[in-house]
Amino acid sequence: MRRPVRFEPGSEVTGLPVTKLGGHPVWLRTPQWPVSGSLGEPMTFIGQFRLDSDDECRVAYLFMTDGDEYVDGTWEPEGGENAVIIQPDGSVPAFYAVSDLDEGPSWPHQRHAAPSYAAVPCRRWRHTAPV
Repeated sequence: MRRPVRFEPGSEVTGLPVTKLGGHPVWLRTPQWPVSGSLGEPMTFIGQFRLDSDDECRVAYLFMTDGDEYVDGTWEPEGGENAVIIQPDGSVPAFYAVSDLDEGPSWPHQRHAAPSYAAVPCRRWRHTAPV
């Protein structure tokens, strides 16, 4: 079943495994921060998405290479420049490496604290801007 959500700026930092964009990942197990295949640097954390099934909480963490230096191929699924990590019990594909960093670069980029945008359930999606 599809559950519509909207994302709003988070009012506080949460240590819970909620669906969110930005901020820092809330790891369910040992951190598995992916590393860019071209640059050898940690990828940028985009967001995390809760994947509940039965009574088990699982989280998918989304990352992409986004540094000062241009890297081609971030759109290629097996190019080593983007990653989805699933915890617990997800396997890490051979086309990218991971490190055990707790925190690293995060979207949106800011000098001090990276805010997060929390998913808020809503009744239905309403388009408010012209296409």
